[in-house]
Amino acid sequence: MRKRATILFCFLCFFFKGSISKASTNSALFDSELIAEDLALSPPSDQTQTSEQPADSTTRQGTLDASRENKMGQLQSPKLSRFEKYWQNSEKGGLGTGWWGFSPKLGGFDSGAGPGGGIRYWRRDIFGTPLEFQGQALFSIRGYKIYKLDFGKVMRSDVHRLMGVRGYGGLVNFRGLDKKDYNFFWFGTFRYRSLPEEDFFGLGNDSLEDNDTDFKIKDKTFFGTVAYRLLPWALTAGGAGYLKVDILPGEDGTLPNTETIFDPSTAPGLFQDAHYFYGGAAFIVDLRDRPYNPHSGFFFGFDYLRYNDTKETNFSFSKTSYDLRGYVPVFADNRTLAVQLYTSMSKPQDGNIVPFYMMETLGGADVLRGFDTYRFRDENLIALSAEYRWEPSKFWELALFYDAGKVFPQGDSWNFSDLKDGYGIGFRLKLEKSVILRFDVGHSEEGTSLYIKVSSPSF
Repeated sequence: MRKRATILFCFLCFFFKGSISKASTNSALFDSELIAEDLALSPPSDQTQTSEQPADSTTRQGTLDASRENKMGQLQSPKLSRFEKYWQNSEKGGLGTGWWGFSPKLGGFDSGAGPGGGIRYWRRDIFGTPLEFQGQALFSIRGYKIYKLDFGKVMRSDVHRLMGVRGYGGLVNFRGLDKKDYNFFWFGTFRYRSLPEEDFFGLGNDSLEDNDTDFKIKDKTFFGTVAYRLLPWALTAGGAGYLKVDILPGEDGTLPNTETIFDPSTAPGLFQDAHYFYGGAAFIVDLRDRPYNPHSGFFFGFDYLRYNDTKETNFSFSKTSYDLRGYVPVFADNRTLAVQLYTSMSKPQDGNIVPFYMMETLGGADVLRGFDTYRFRDENLIALSAEYRWEPSKFWELALFYDAGKVFPQGDSWNFSDLKDGYGIGFRLKLEKSVILRFDVGHSEEGTSLYIKVSSPSF
């Protein structure tokens, strides 16, 4: 196991070194195409109009001019089907659907909630200003609920996923920058969640599968975000807000409640709710060709969050996350090798603890496939993923994947020993710039699991 982890780590280092130059080339190509498209679409000046003559193909110069005119005429965006236009509009908030700002929303839940969806409303240019309003109401078949409101100059590329509003922080769910989005954002978010069947197996990499229990989370958060795009592919963000987390008995009738097997010594914060003022900052570099369906390029992300306990329950801590992803075509544009290294570390303030429900987790559709959702939980996390993706057409894709990772407490060293691992095969339905459905079958030492995710690439 240690040998496999070492080989994979060495491969990651070599791979990321080579992918930066490839990603930079793709970014430059993107800008060049935009410039060429602008030139092709801009009206000619008077001087150009008077001197413009049909190209004479009998001369060398005429042949070159004819070739140039032919290429310029081909510089246009590919035509999208009605379904592709609808899906992309829905992904960006339902704009342009013709339903007065309303659109259906599929997915939207973290791993473990089961299939779900709901409705989303997006209103732009309120009172003739750049302000926008977005509302979502989501439900899953397992009884999960999310209500969320955004107001301000809202970022469509989900910066809140790395600023602690999706889950409790971390970059692992961040999808990417939209190159057509604003350069400056500021918005406020309110979110309410009810998660009735969250799994807890105990702390650490050696927790037992037979100790599966469940608990319920109800939380409310108010969060303000300010973000600025430094470059088309680089963004920095900061934010602050308030978070209240209530812990209740779980509602999965097939599992015992967490408090019947564990106590505060084995599940810190078990009988206490959390109240936080929290804030942080993030920085990302996104040089992928298509952030929602990447085939080449490089991604780096960093975020830091500080949670300050307001009720003297000694739950104050900080969390730091790093995310590196790389994508390289393998002999053809429709074959891609994708790799990811993700790590997150939580550090309690002196005399404080990190509640078990605020800790990092491994297992499920997003991190360490082949294990149950939230199978492993502790203060710190390391996760590695590698996928070989083959795209026979732009509408579907096959993938072979290998995941490895571990959780560990504060005080243990950061290394690649004692990793848990899983492997499997995936099938994805997709469009040119996004993934619609993802089916993954993962196998590990604890069995085989099927994962189905809507509008959610693996990474």
